Amino acid sequence: MNVYQVIINSFILGLGLAMDAFSICVANTMDNKYNKNVKTVIMPLIFAFFQFLMPLIGYLFVNVLSDNISIINNCIHIISFLVLSYIGIKMIYESIVDKKKDIKDTQDNSSFKLILIQGVITSIDALSAGFAFSSYNMQAAIVASVVIGIVTFVLCVIGANIGRKVGTILTDNAKIYGGIILILIGLRIYLGH
Repeated sequence: MNVYQVIINSFILGLGLAMDAFSICVANTMDNKYNKNVKTVIMPLIFAFFQFLMPLIGYLFVNVLSDNISIINNCIHIISFLVLSYIGIKMIYESIVDKKKDIKDTQDNSSFKLILIQGVITSIDALSAGFAFSSYNMQAAIVASVVIGIVTFVLCVIGANIGRKVGTILTDNAKIYGGIILILIGLRIYLGH
């Protein structure tokens, strides 16, 4: 397979893999209580980094731990579902409690730690995609991973900006919708596996 085929295949694969990260960027920015640099630049960079890294890890797993891949993959998908569901439920709960208390929350809910966790979780599919790179040489696997990372970054920047715009329309319920999106993404990761 030549480098152009690797780039085209990786671009198409990257579009599919980045949809979870895109959706979470939308959800994270919907509440409009954001540090613009964190959510519109750093968050996409983190997600893109993990989308770049995970296929390479998957590629190495295939070449080193091929017998145990299915067990590892099953556990990771269950953990992803549980963590995203927890974060989503927490967002919904906090929004409902804040409404009952009539509190206007000015705190940014997307801490750096939370964004790192989300970056790892949204890149689980990319880890599995790295298993498909087993026929590639190392150079082709790196090129494919770079392309996936770039596609993810661009889509996440777009998602963050869409979330900000949608958030101004939804105002009070944006955090609830964001929580629902996270739960649905977790469910999709679990059921899609």
